[in-house]
Amino acid sequence: MKSHSHQRAFPTGGGLAGGRPKHSRGRALTIEIPKEISVHYSTLQELKQTIYEDLVAGEFQKGNLSLRQGAALLGLTYEEFMINFLGDRQISFINGNPNELAAEFQQEQLWLEEACGKHS
Repeated sequence: MKSHSHQRAFPTGGGLAGGRPKHSRGRALTIEIPKEISVHYSTLQELKQTIYEDLVAGEFQKGNLSLRQGAALLGLTYEEFMINFLGDRQISFINGNPNELAAEFQQEQLWLEEACGKHS
């Protein structure tokens, strides 16, 4: 079975557990995956994880999820979601209205200060 170069293993602590998010009462969905797509995945769990991650990425891009919500759904830290998850997918983390952008800017300033070892 073929592996995707854009795929990256992300923790599933807050994301998939048996194919469903642990922390929410989401809806179960059954879909038929064409063989032309499913042959590229070595396990059903890998396919489920990819679909789940793609859904989170798409909803973030549409503005339906914040950085924090996306991170929580995938069991990632804010920084892991922003840098690794979105970065690997070449998705801009700048997404939102002016108030949301101001809040994100403040969070990123704190993160940069911590990363540079500057504590006020």
